[in-house]
Amino acid sequence: MSRINTLEPYFEQHIKPTLGRFPLIMKLSQYLVGITLIAFVALLFGVMPEVSGPVAALGFIAMLLSRNSIASAYRNKIVIPLMGQLGEAFSFSYEGGIDERELRNSKLLNFIHMHKLEQKKHTRFKEAGRSIEMVDVMLEQQYNDADNKTIIKRHCGLFVAAPTQLNIMGATLIVPDLAERIAGDAGKAVQNKEREGLPILRLDSPEFEKHFIVYGSDTTQAHYLLNYTVMEAITKTAQKFPFRLSFCAQHIYVFVDLAGGWLEPQIGWEKRPMTSFEGIKEHFEMMDSIIDLIHAIEAHHLLRAPATPIDSTSKETP
Repeated sequence: MSRINTLEPYFEQHIKPTLGRFPLIMKLSQYLVGITLIAFVALLFGVMPEVSGPVAALGFIAMLLSRNSIASAYRNKIVIPLMGQLGEAFSFSYEGGIDERELRNSKLLNFIHMHKLEQKKHTRFKEAGRSIEMVDVMLEQQYNDADNKTIIKRHCGLFVAAPTQLNIMGATLIVPDLAERIAGDAGKAVQNKEREGLPILRLDSPEFEKHFIVYGSDTTQAHYLLNYTVMEAITKTAQKFPFRLSFCAQHIYVFVDLAGGWLEPQIGWEKRPMTSFEGIKEHFEMMDSIIDLIHAIEAHHLLRAPATPIDSTSKETP
């Protein structure tokens, strides 16, 4: 947490005073979303179509224009300045990305029927001769169903790739087990028996398997990687936010599903406005927690001591 503990004072002192009418614009955008939805519903049920139709159309166009304007201001006024305060260990490029092979190697994203792949907010955390890379990913799938209807699915979120000295052979994949969590033992019957070409594995930890499904190419390797201490660290982090994790290609990979994207303004009826630090804090904490999890996994396997946290106070606040 010491990597990000000076961001809130910096936000309050140096960013918030520069936002001007930005909070008002965000609030107006919220109302615009609501009005547009109401107009669409009214049009759907044939209520005053001569009014609801034009209102819905104009509202939709205005919503797209305001969303682009807000995203641009949010990027330049909030995200980039905060990223600049993380210290010299971090580097950040808003339009950057990582090698697509890393995304494919991770086995965390489904590239079948891929129609579009976008990456942005490329972040590097440099330590001990390596770089942990993070990026905001949007993968769009497009295909036709049995009735020849076009289906579009988008997967957005934070993707993390960390090269490691762990002795990784084959691939081990850990995903949240929603079925067993909801339906108990009956949920096991509907679990996918294979994922990304990897069969399901059973470990000697019923408690861990209540929360996660493990797929892998080798049971011995899975037991080596997922001992009690590592499973405890994964479970503890998953209590903060759900994620998928894999060990393969000499990397530890993590993917967190985020419908609106990582470090993106949430335009809608959110409880916490993104113009306050609370609205963006959880996204920085997410990044910090994933780095801590990677360190915990590696430290337990005695391949490196936990890295000394980079305190953002190491960079002077202007």
